[in-house]
Amino acid sequence: MNNASRRRIATFLLIFASWVGLLTVLDPTNGGFGGVQIPVLKYMPFWLSAIASLLYFFSSKGYFSKLEFSLVSFVSIMILGSLWNLMFQGASLQESYLGRAIGGFVLIAFLLISRFEGEVLLFFRFFVPALFISVAIMFFVLILFRVGIVYQELPQMYQVKAILFASAGILALLWLKNKKIKLLMFLMAALGLLLIQKTTALLLMVLLCCYGFYIYLTEGKKKLLVSFNKVGIWGLLIVGVLVSIFTMLIAIYGLVEHRVNEGARENEVRAITLQMRWDEFVESPVYGNFFTGSPLVDVSTLHIPAHSDVLDFLAMGGVISILLFFSPVLIQMLRNIRLKQSLSRRNWLSFTILVSMLVMVMNPILSMPGLSFVFWMSIGLLLAFCPVKQLPYGRNNER
Repeated sequence: MNNASRRRIATFLLIFASWVGLLTVLDPTNGGFGGVQIPVLKYMPFWLSAIASLLYFFSSKGYFSKLEFSLVSFVSIMILGSLWNLMFQGASLQESYLGRAIGGFVLIAFLLISRFEGEVLLFFRFFVPALFISVAIMFFVLILFRVGIVYQELPQMYQVKAILFASAGILALLWLKNKKIKLLMFLMAALGLLLIQKTTALLLMVLLCCYGFYIYLTEGKKKLLVSFNKVGIWGLLIVGVLVSIFTMLIAIYGLVEHRVNEGARENEVRAITLQMRWDEFVESPVYGNFFTGSPLVDVSTLHIPAHSDVLDFLAMGGVISILLFFSPVLIQMLRNIRLKQSLSRRNWLSFTILVSMLVMVMNPILSMPGLSFVFWMSIGLLLAFCPVKQLPYGRNNER
């Protein structure tokens, strides 16, 4: 088998992995249509990405850049630490961080695929329609839910999956050519966020509408784009920082006591888990526990995930891991701000990463393979600066 064949097999593995991830997201009960109970099925997108990474690695030349190496190091720490916990400390797969850590294979796969222009084009020809179809299905399920036809026993629906609505809305504006379909997809994404009726979704709807208006103002107007480009991205960055600071204040000062019963309100439980994670970080702020701890916490009779992937990173990896993870992403976003070019794929990737991080501050999205796949994919492609000359479903020809 030659290198080209290996790469093509790897690309189809990533395509299938993305489809599996998006399919599990469609389940309103968060059960992945039963796949959550079967580890092989639940983590299938990650295992497929790991195989694809090996195929790309052995069919390519070159090394990771410094920024890429920083993220690969972060992923390695997560995987090795959680494996140690699983193999030598007797933790179960659910009690170890491994289920979340192996999502890093998606990042590595997209860092490697980005070296091959044709493979990236092939992936997006299959991924973009699948994302739009998934969002459309979730939108119609939300309508049926709100009119009282289905899933009335669920207290909430698609709350964390609001990330995909926001991402698809911007992707439609930047890449779709047909103006009517573009507008329809954007409105579907915005209304879907409204129908979710959760604070997180409403925040993303505001960001989506503001950024959509920014795209409308700057489309085809290079001078106006140069003036507004920094303001648009910087605004999103500032919002992200403010929300993160607010959440950290909740964790530090604690809005509720450390006593809660099973019938306590969701926000009280959330605040307690955040403060518990912060306390763990304070005990070992430099290196945490190297991801040898559990992603689950005990709150009264509840045994649940902590409600923040960001605080999980802090508590388990300390400042070292946070720097390895956030520094490359922020540096690349700042580089993107400095590029005085027309709107491109990078803008969509940056927006997807930002809204994902906003949700990660208050929700554990890395425990959901479908959302985790999109998150790590976006980071991998943004950092790689893939030299794609023409992308499907779009008008932009930049890298």
